[in-house]
Amino acid sequence: MILGICAFTPGGRVLQQTILDLFPEEVFDIRKKEETLSDWAHRCFTLHAPLLFIGACGIAVRAIAPYVSDKLSDPPVIVLDEAGEHVIPILSGHMGGGNELAKVLSCRLKQRAGYPAEAVITTATDVAHTFSVDVFAKKNGFTIVNRQGIQKISQKVLMNRPVTLGIANSISYEREQIPPLFTLVQNGIDPVDLWIKGYGDASRNALLTLEAKEYVLGIGCKKNTPQEKINELVTAHHVDLSRVFSVASIDLKAKEYGLLAFCQRNHLPLRTYSSAELKPADADFAQSEFVAHITGVGNVCESAAATEAKEGYQMLLPKTVGDGVTLAIAKRKVTITTWET
Repeated sequence: MILGICAFTPGGRVLQQTILDLFPEEVFDIRKKEETLSDWAHRCFTLHAPLLFIGACGIAVRAIAPYVSDKLSDPPVIVLDEAGEHVIPILSGHMGGGNELAKVLSCRLKQRAGYPAEAVITTATDVAHTFSVDVFAKKNGFTIVNRQGIQKISQKVLMNRPVTLGIANSISYEREQIPPLFTLVQNGIDPVDLWIKGYGDASRNALLTLEAKEYVLGIGCKKNTPQEKINELVTAHHVDLSRVFSVASIDLKAKEYGLLAFCQRNHLPLRTYSSAELKPADADFAQSEFVAHITGVGNVCESAAATEAKEGYQMLLPKTVGDGVTLAIAKRKVTITTWET
């Protein structure tokens, strides 16, 4: 992940360096001394990179105000005081993942660096320790079709009222894992509070509809490939990014800036696998000796797409080659993997 970070005082810069050291797996966009705060914030928003401000909340609010647009697409913004006492997500706590990132930050600062670091979470469902439908959608890769329904479902949950649930036959799930607050109803019985469907499934009269994303993009690329080259190849194959569940690659590309930038600009999670994890799938595809020598597998894009899409996948687009980029597209069997929020 690419994260933006800035500090304003000597103590803040000490904390900033501590965070850099605690998160070696991440790529940081550090605000330059000669750069205006507004320009840095704008770049992070354009990239959909989480912003970490080490300073006053007021400074952060004024910096991001011109760029705040939509709760479903804005990046998370987190403010820390220079003493590392408070870690405060102030924007996109749920869909942007700000609350979860704040908890991870506070945990590492506390356990590994000795800071007091308490995550300050203020969203109602988190405070009440109840089900959050937008976090559920994010974790399972569902599109929120009618956003006004989020509040309606949340109100029912917070009032401890039962929520009727419909799940299309195209979606796999374990019935016993469904939380007790839901009442599962037969398909075809309307209205329903929450309707979870696959692409192409019929719509229903529901307070909130979630639609599954079924495509996985397997991507391989040369070192320092710009995001524009990745975008060119994806665009050339007319990929509907609203239907993409995730992007998959080998772990050697976990910090590849162009790949990260492509994923974050398009709100797509990047999941990477080791060569050992890719090898079982890799044997099914055409091999490149050169790629195998460098990475340990002979076909990164197809093996990554297949591994991420899991059992029952369908390879829609075999390996195709662009300018320093390879792309494969798999269609996964949609499964609800978690109800925990």
